[in-house]
Amino acid sequence: MSCLKDQGLYQCNVTNVDGVTSLSVATSVLVVDTAILTQPSNLIGVILGSNVTLSIVAGGGGAIGYAWQYSNGSQLPPGGRFQGVSSPVLTIGPASQADNGSSFSCLVTNGAGVSIASQVATVLLASTPIVTAPPTNTSAPVGSNAIFSCTAVGLGTLTITWNTTSLLSLPPPTLVLSSPYTAVSTLSLGPLSVAHRGQYWCTVADSSGRMAVSNLAFLLI
Repeated sequence: MSCLKDQGLYQCNVTNVDGVTSLSVATSVLVVDTAILTQPSNLIGVILGSNVTLSIVAGGGGAIGYAWQYSNGSQLPPGGRFQGVSSPVLTIGPASQADNGSSFSCLVTNGAGVSIASQVATVLLASTPIVTAPPTNTSAPVGSNAIFSCTAVGLGTLTITWNTTSLLSLPPPTLVLSSPYTAVSTLSLGPLSVAHRGQYWCTVADSSGRMAVSNLAFLLI
């Protein structure tokens, strides 16, 4: 299997029985690297009994090979619950309780034999909403702007609302992503004043009214 360190010029020295040596024409070996253009999502929210879909987009020299595996490097068995283990799109289903917390990645190999592994994707059975990327503490001077972000997974359509202990009313948030089982919302504040100082958090609700609350994030002015 080729790797990047194999790149370079190669020549062959040939010596006959009389000790005469000749040098072959130099041959250049170029190993084309493999690039993952689109990674699988690092967290997949799924309903019990439905299918899980992981996908990847990769590029490189020659034909691209795909091998989906558990995050520990064990190969997935083809067929049965695992469809597309040698393709860019892996389907797992139906999801069971045993899948909750399972992690997968894809080993991509180009025509030169150069391989690279994707980021790990973890399957999460969402019985209630879960905040997967809560807002974080931030600080900013008076007159500037601050942005908080919240990402959640859950069943059906998710609604994210923002809350604060500050003295000002919150502006409408921006819904960056709203798809089945996943929602991303950002809260933009500014220009900042001392009155914006306080704690901020998000509340997530699914279509059945089940809720989750993020941790508190502090805004320091």
